[in-house]
Amino acid sequence: MPLKPQYLFFVLIAFAVTSNVSAKDLHHANESFLQLSRYINLLPGPTKAQRNPLHMVLPNVSFRHEVKTVGQAIRFLLKDTGFRLTRHHPDKRVFHMFRLSLPKIHRRMGPLTLEQALKTLSGEPWILAVDPINRLVSFQLPSHFRITSSCQSKASQKENYQT
Repeated sequence: MPLKPQYLFFVLIAFAVTSNVSAKDLHHANESFLQLSRYINLLPGPTKAQRNPLHMVLPNVSFRHEVKTVGQAIRFLLKDTGFRLTRHHPDKRVFHMFRLSLPKIHRRMGPLTLEQALKTLSGEPWILAVDPINRLVSFQLPSHFRITSSCQSKASQKENYQT
């Protein structure tokens, strides 16, 4: 007598559950795993955040009252990561972004990665630029926001006149 289709599914599930593949068989197939207990195997090596500190998860970011500007908040986040802000930015408007006051909504953030926090603080138009060799961080604007050098010099003259 053939099995009905609804019963065939349960027979296949029962067979799959009772198969004889053990953790030891898997361990011998790949020697790079470290067996911690009967049910826990560990793959030794650096974490994603250890390979790239910008991928470090910040569970809760909260800035002290002394941190008043976006630039101060960015420097605070980069502290002890091995990364730092570059001193020479191709677009001088980044210094204006650093001087902006830190929005109240950004005083508490998380959980998020360090990279996401930096992008959030800089704002929508800015692109995070990373030099992984020298561990430098900078920000750039997309090409449609870029201005020519003559326009930039006029803008800086106007800014100097207003201050």
